Parts: sequence; structure tokens; C-alpha cells
Amino acid sequence: MTILVAGCGWLGRAVGVALVARGDRVVGVTRSGANAGTMEGRGIEPHRCDLNDPSDLARLPADDAGSAVRQRLNQGPAAGAAR
Repeated sequence: MTILVAGCGWLGRAVGVALVARGDRVVGVTRSGANAGTMEGRGIEPHRCDLNDPSDLARLPADDAGSAVRQRLNQGPAAGAAR
């Protein structure tokens, strides 16, 4: 299964590592290049993205996980608002 972890700080990385260990493909969202390197070393595929930037959201993986995140963020309380 492919799982997208939207926000791979210390907690998201720990969850991602556990998911990788059970055999899942994990794509982790991060804004940090340094964090991307750490994620790769732990088996998580980094995806550099700012979830507050609509152009970045368009680049999320084109699978079910990426689609679900885009849909949820577009329905949130600030959907359509300038950020």
C-alpha cells in the first residue's frame, strides 16, 4: 500500500519508519531539504512540498493518497482563502 505522510517531522518520520517496516511504500511531505535526506535514509520517499502553497499541492503524487490530501486541504476552513 502507498501511504502519504503529510508532515514528516519527528512524529511523522517515526510513523513512516513503522509503515516501511511493515512493507508499505511511504511518501513523506517535507519543506526541508535536510529532512528529505533523513527520510531517504529511513526508507521514506521524500516529497518536497509546502501544503500551504496551491502550486505545490498540484505536485503531490497522482495516486489515491495524494488525491485524498488535495481534496481535504481544498475543503478545509481556509479553502480558497489567500494564505
